[in-house]
Amino acid sequence: MEGIYCCDLLSLVMGRAKAGDCWVTVMGNVNAVAVATLADAACILLAEGMAFDPAAVERARQQGIALLRTELPVYEAARLVEQLGGGL
Repeated sequence: MEGIYCCDLLSLVMGRAKAGDCWVTVMGNVNAVAVATLADAACILLAEGMAFDPAAVERARQQGIALLRTELPVYEAARLVEQLGGGL
């Protein structure tokens, strides 16, 4: 993982997330997996207790995108990732 990107607007993620980023979002659908693939994200961290759609889970498996979930709000989830990542 190279960094953290927080956003729910897919067009922004496509243009601004960097390869290797942990993408923190509340979007757990198949379109989010497609965007993560295009952005070459390291993973999708789904915050706020949201759930991934079954189609998204299958597509992520096919594309090799790691899916993670947390009950934490987006900001707190990103801060925890930063702490666990040693400050990135």
